[in-house]
Amino acid sequence: MTLPKLKLILRETNPNWVARFEADNNCAVNGDERQADYEIEVEIVQLNLNSGGMRVRYEWPNKHSKKGYSVQSRDVSISHFFKQYVIKEIEE
Repeated sequence: MTLPKLKLILRETNPNWVARFEADNNCAVNGDERQADYEIEVEIVQLNLNSGGMRVRYEWPNKHSKKGYSVQSRDVSISHFFKQYVIKEIEE
């Protein structure tokens, strides 16, 4: 059985981001580019109808990993689920 999938807009770390520093400043001058919104296909791992949330997982590029990606998971609102799916009682 495969897990249901959704496409979501998630804020994630930019895999191509490189910090740039000025000569007398110890903070990255391009820190606002470190994270961005991406459309990501996620698998729904768990629904929690009581709290109104769901756990999703997805693969995200990671140049420090042998595979070139790492599996991330996070909790998001269940409202994304109900935009595409319906829960029905099974009739016997």
